[in-house]
Amino acid sequence: MHFSKRSLCVGATAFGLVLGAVPVMAGQAERQAASRETSAPALVTEASSVQLPLQQKLARGQLKTGVLQWQGNGAWVRAIGEAAVIGGDVQAARAAAQKDALRNAALSYEADITSSETVEAGRLLSSKTTLSTRARATQVVWNDEQLVNDTILMAVEAFMQPLPLCPAEASQSAHLRRSVAVTGFQIDDLPDAGLGRLDDLQRSFPARIGQFLKSSERLDPVLVTDINVLGDLRNAPATNEHGIGPQQSLGLAEDFGTQFIVSGLIRRMDVESADAYSNSVYTNVRDLLGKTNKQRWFEADLFIHDGFSGALIFQQRYQVQGRYDADAEVALQMDDAAFLKMPYGQAVLSVARQMAADVEANTACQPFMARIAGLDDKRVILKKGSVTGIRPGDRFQVYRSRELYMDGEMLGRELLDLKLVANVSHVQPQFSLATLPADPGRYNVQKGDVLIFW
Repeated sequence: MHFSKRSLCVGATAFGLVLGAVPVMAGQAERQAASRETSAPALVTEASSVQLPLQQKLARGQLKTGVLQWQGNGAWVRAIGEAAVIGGDVQAARAAAQKDALRNAALSYEADITSSETVEAGRLLSSKTTLSTRARATQVVWNDEQLVNDTILMAVEAFMQPLPLCPAEASQSAHLRRSVAVTGFQIDDLPDAGLGRLDDLQRSFPARIGQFLKSSERLDPVLVTDINVLGDLRNAPATNEHGIGPQQSLGLAEDFGTQFIVSGLIRRMDVESADAYSNSVYTNVRDLLGKTNKQRWFEADLFIHDGFSGALIFQQRYQVQGRYDADAEVALQMDDAAFLKMPYGQAVLSVARQMAADVEANTACQPFMARIAGLDDKRVILKKGSVTGIRPGDRFQVYRSRELYMDGEMLGRELLDLKLVANVSHVQPQFSLATLPADPGRYNVQKGDVLIFW
């Protein structure tokens, strides 16, 4: 499976030094936790016949690397690090080996592979792949260290946890859930969906994205997957390069009552070889021998628009391939077990999971924003309540919302700080009341103005 620009989060069983997994016996983790240190033991100068080198332990299966045991929101991971001794500087090599071991532990726990390609006139000009991780070690124990052929090898066990999604400055609004409307994904070329009659992916694929988003503590997904917002796709490469426009984004956000709009376009679901699905004897024999090419493409675009400014804040294209094993006459849906068991179904599901992760990464740390739905004396009414995390005492800045035009074309909306603070005094599940320090008429506060929690 390959993403054209960004691939998936790779788990511990599929990357780098992960050679296997072994459960931690009862009581072992507790004993280890009592003796964990961040400093390494004394250096073993040379591997002897009694104490096997780490490479031999790995080869003989006597030392397993990878995730040992999942606990809560983290996991114990074992990894190996190495560094060459240069100029006899053993201490520098030890420090480098420690760093390498912890890096490998983090990558074994969770890794992101990001690749980008530059193509011009059909020619690949450049290709770059970046490997990163959002994990940190909160407890560390150094189990083994050896010097072999001027190379220090170190074995580490570390309790790895994910880094916080948002920076510390966004923590004040961490209890608030930003609303995200997930709309239908239009299929660019419906005949591509003919095999398996997968036209239902227009609805079921974004619905699966919404299901993944429901596990987020910072987002409140609103599923409107029966609505395709991209319209006529006959000129899709030109008209939908950036998805919907600012004015449409603003209108949809107001209609759905959300802060963000997620839309998308399924560009291709074609197969490598249409002959692989014929009913000829020749094809059936080749299929039994595993020689038919049943690889099928899935390529989709994701667009995220801000519902208060109309701006496009994220755009990405995803491309994967997988073997489509079902008979050509069988109609399938994304939630069918038969679809999800196929390599192609797993590939499509992986794109939905990655899209959900990208939606969360690009929206969850934004300031929380809500429209003023009405006025009641010195109080403003919000159509957001305890369901989205609002609680009494929350303080919102009040902003004037104003449309911007150029040459008769709407560019978006501008927010002007009115230097007012609305203090939440009453909260219900679906709405809240916030009190202003002065009469709203004095500052011309109106329905449709915006409250922001920074």
